[in-house]
Amino acid sequence: MGSVGIRFCSSSRVSGENFRWKLCSPAHCNKSLRFPSVHLSPLFPLKTFIFVIMIIVCQKLLKNTKINGITLFPFIFIKNTEDKHNSILINHEKIHLRQQLELLIIFFYILYIAEYYYHLFKLKNAQQAYMAISFEREAYANESNLNYLESRSLFTFFKYFKA
Repeated sequence: MGSVGIRFCSSSRVSGENFRWKLCSPAHCNKSLRFPSVHLSPLFPLKTFIFVIMIIVCQKLLKNTKINGITLFPFIFIKNTEDKHNSILINHEKIHLRQQLELLIIFFYILYIAEYYYHLFKLKNAQQAYMAISFEREAYANESNLNYLESRSLFTFFKYFKA
């Protein structure tokens, strides 16, 4: 996606109920900011928040691992340069970015690690423990649906918890 500008738009209502962020071309904005799709609701910004920051990095450190991509907010680290264009992998990692934002980043990592070790203790298998993590279950289940983040509800990963 090319860069887009962003500007603050409002209706004629004074109460502010209709205030929202709106996409516009950089030529029409007072300040041309280079953000991907953004739409903020005044009630709860994360509900429709796509991604203000997403930085894709090709990382040679992942070369000797089984990992194709990993998300450490705001970065998406990928193993192969060609994977920058792998929309399914990038969508999978974007789902993790959304999960991280919903849990204020640090709580995502705490829950992710706790859930991994819980499943590792229970299943005695690292790969099965990884696949049992609710965050991964949501991301794998929806990575092929490139419009998933547009309709995703808040904290959807809770539906994927399993004991």
